Amino acid sequence: MEEIYSLTREESNRFSDIKLVSMLLVVLIHMSSGTGMSTVADFVIWVIAQIVARSAVPCFFVLSAILLYRKKFKWTDNIKKKFKTLVIPFVFWNSLWLVFFWVAQKIPQLDMFFSNPENRVGDFSFWDWVDAYLAIFERSKPFVYPLWFIKDLFVLNLLSYVIKKIADRIPKITLIIVLAMYFCRINLRFIETQSILFFLLGYYVVKYNVRIETINQKIRSIHIIEYGIAVLLLAILEFFFQSDIYIIHESVIICGVFIMFSKVNIMNHLHSKKQKRVLKYCEAKTFFVFCAHEWTLLFLRKLVEKIVPYSQGFVLLSFFAIPVLVCFGLIILGGAIEKVSPDLYNIITGSRRAS
Repeated sequence: MEEIYSLTREESNRFSDIKLVSMLLVVLIHMSSGTGMSTVADFVIWVIAQIVARSAVPCFFVLSAILLYRKKFKWTDNIKKKFKTLVIPFVFWNSLWLVFFWVAQKIPQLDMFFSNPENRVGDFSFWDWVDAYLAIFERSKPFVYPLWFIKDLFVLNLLSYVIKKIADRIPKITLIIVLAMYFCRINLRFIETQSILFFLLGYYVVKYNVRIETINQKIRSIHIIEYGIAVLLLAILEFFFQSDIYIIHESVIICGVFIMFSKVNIMNHLHSKKQKRVLKYCEAKTFFVFCAHEWTLLFLRKLVEKIVPYSQGFVLLSFFAIPVLVCFGLIILGGAIEKVSPDLYNIITGSRRAS
């Protein structure tokens, strides 16, 4: 395939670093239960999970678009590839947890952990089952919540030629329209506008040959400080005054994406070959952790909450510690599955293996 947007080794490494950091931030988002009592711990969790970490999934969409459009491709060939790398893992992970819930809810000792009426799998109607995958009726997201990203990404790949054609013909107008939809909270039933926006921005990176080093040069230390101040002020308004300043919130998220692409560069700060190998190994397990973490995180959190005495310190410590444990545990589990059954690992991760 003809290469349109070539990647240097450093850029490729930085993209992998961004994926890893984004995955960790996604896990922190899903850990953000807090105390519900407006404590200091709750405020810290809000700053990280509700503002800073919200740039993570947009980064995934930008990266996905760059990696798709950087080479010329045939639509049919791409959809066949994406069926293997997106649809099959999506169906597997969603089905795995649906079956797990169905079995667990039949065991009295475990039933207390599955009390949410929306997730009573044994009571599902036919349309509930459809909705658990497609999220087009009552649900806004699939049964396994984080998989909405994979669903939207596949839809974007289906529309990839249309998006490119429209963006090539009227690039500024296209961006203005999508930005307006984004800031006005206008979502389509089958896909979120934020998915379209950041995928479109990823295409513009390729179209206008925007290099990561160029972004890095433009974002200086003062901009990081300004971003930090904006995050803090936004958090105060949202957390203490319950202000819904959506335009400012989403603007801060967009700024966070630019900062992620500018400043995340883990590989460059590692010196030993062993450290770099470990980092690459962890980065290769990003997709596995992304798909497997949601309910694993929830169950571990509920278990710890029943065992450890409740306190602000415990809430804050568990907010950081449990996600780290889950991520490392799933990286080890993913590696074990890959070693024992490479074919199974290929199926459930869309052939994403360590190089």
